Formats: sequence, structure tokens, C-alpha cells
Amino acid sequence: MNKRESSFLNAAKLRTTLYIEEVLQKIAVMNFFSIVIAILALSLTSVVCDTGTEPDNFVPNLNLQKELQDIRNQIYHESTIRLQFDKELSSMARRYRTLIVDQTNAKIENNKTKTTLSKLEHSVQNLQQNTTEKLNKFDTVVTSFVLDFQAIKNAMNDSSKKVNNLEAAFHDLQRNFTASKIKLDAVLQALQETINAMNEQFTELNSSIVENKSAKERYLRGNKYIHELTASRSCSLRIEMTDWNNNVGYAEYSTFRVDSETDGFKLHVGGFSGDKGDFLKSHNGKKFTTKDRDQDTHSSGNCAIMRSGAWWYYACTASNLNGDYSVRSSSRGVRWGSLYLKKTEMMLKCN
Repeated sequence: MNKRESSFLNAAKLRTTLYIEEVLQKIAVMNFFSIVIAILALSLTSVVCDTGTEPDNFVPNLNLQKELQDIRNQIYHESTIRLQFDKELSSMARRYRTLIVDQTNAKIENNKTKTTLSKLEHSVQNLQQNTTEKLNKFDTVVTSFVLDFQAIKNAMNDSSKKVNNLEAAFHDLQRNFTASKIKLDAVLQALQETINAMNEQFTELNSSIVENKSAKERYLRGNKYIHELTASRSCSLRIEMTDWNNNVGYAEYSTFRVDSETDGFKLHVGGFSGDKGDFLKSHNGKKFTTKDRDQDTHSSGNCAIMRSGAWWYYACTASNLNGDYSVRSSSRGVRWGSLYLKKTEMMLKCN
């Protein structure tokens, strides 16, 4: 119940109380006059009617009779009014009781409403507290996520820097590999016109007095240079080849080393991969043979002479990359297994 309804109910109670007091006062006054008039009327009537005869000195007074009749009528009227007042009073009493009951019920409902509001307020407070706790937890999670994201971002930046460094290192390795390839092309792969000069003596080519820049001398110096490169470093070898039908292939070895001149420039190779077959495996552990320095395992001849080249022959060869360039159909030609080659490149990579 709001303040307006409460004020209205109090005003109605006050008006009802005043009205009932006023009616009761009127009823009391009316009862008093009614009793007086009734007594007076009865007295007069007894004078006239008790004996049934008129006194000797009685003189009829019409005015008095009329007044008596008026008094009777007024008494009847007052009685009627009293009955009406009684009915109105009873009705007002019932309404007052109903109003009191309604007010009591309203107070009960008001108390229930207050209790409900109190419970609701308590629930709201609990909800607000729980929401605050959850928001605090959420803030903690978000803060942790932001920190993790920043750490990931920093790690990504570091990774990007490392990738850039790796790219720079790769470019350096690529340049070094290209430089090594150029050196190996100059050292390992001679032109065909120099191969025909390999009949010169091995001792002459090894002498410091000789000034002849022949192919044999280049082979010797090349093997020395390769030995110096591979003796103390981890090296790999890649051979790229093109046959006379322009088919391209390769053979790659993860380990490659050449011993010193004292050990006959012995070959050490392994870890094959490629698409043209492994035709250097049979030469592994063999010494380098030229036409004037027979270091192969053939029992009755020099493989360098029989195969027109210089190679790590056994007895004699599965490959002959320094063979006769003009031959395309026999073991004397430039070949890899049964494949005769128009172009070959031997590339060395050392760490």
C-alpha cells in the first residue's frame, strides 16, 4: 500500500467516526424529545378518554387536539427517521468493519510485499556479489590472455628475426656452394682436349720445375686441392649429368673425402641418393689411376689406358666421367653406368 492509499484510508476512517458520533447525538436528542412528547400526549389523552365522559367544566379545544395530532404525527415521523438512522448506522457499521478488514488485509499484504521486496533485495545483492566475483575472474582471465598474447607476439617477432637470419645464412651458403661449384668445375672437370695430353709422365707433372700447364698437372693439383678441402671438413658431393638425349639426372653423396697423395688420392664416398643410380659405390676405397701411375686393382693392365681417362678405377670401372668425350658406345666414353653423357658437373659442399 502506497502513501496515497494510506492517507485516503485514514481520512475515510475519520469521516466515518465523526458521522457516527453525529448520528448518535441526533438519536439521543430525538429519544429525549420523543419521550417528553409521548408523556405529554398520554397525559392529555387520559384527561379526555380515561372516564369516557367529559368533565363538567371541560370546554373542547380544537386547537389542542390538532396540536396533539401533530405531535403524534411528529412522533411517528421521528420513529420512522430513527429506523432509517438505525439502518444507515448498521450499514455504516458494516462498511466500517469491511473497511477495517480491508485495511487489515492491506497491512498483511503490505507486510507480505515488504517481505517479498526484502527477499528480492537480498537476491539482488547476492546476484550483484556473484556478478562482481565473475567479472573479477573474467578480468583476471582477460589480463592473462593479453599477457600470453603479448608473449606469443614477442616470440613470433623473435622467430621472424631468426627466420631472417636463417635466410641470410642460406643465401651465404648458396653463395659458398656456387663458389665451391665453380672451383670444382675448374678442378674436377677438365675439357676434352686436355685429356689427350695425359700420356705425359706422372713424375714430370709432380715436379716443381715443370712449367707445362697440361691436363695431367691440373688433375694432380685438383686432387691435392680436394684432399685439402675434405681432410678436416665434412663434405658432400653432387653430380649433375645430361645425356645425349638431353635427359637430366643427378647422383648425390652425403659423405665425400679424398686421401693425400701418399695414400694415392684414395676415394671415400657414401650416403647415395639420386635418380640415375649409384655407380660410384664400386669405386669407394680405390686409388686414383692415370696412364703413367697405375694404382687400380686390374691384374693385367692399366684401366686409365683401357678406358681413355683418369679415375678411381678398380678393375676397371662402373663410371668414367673423365673418359673420351668423342666415344658414345663403349666403356672408353664419358659415362655413368650405361648412360653416355654430353655434360657433367661435380659439385662439392663442405661445412
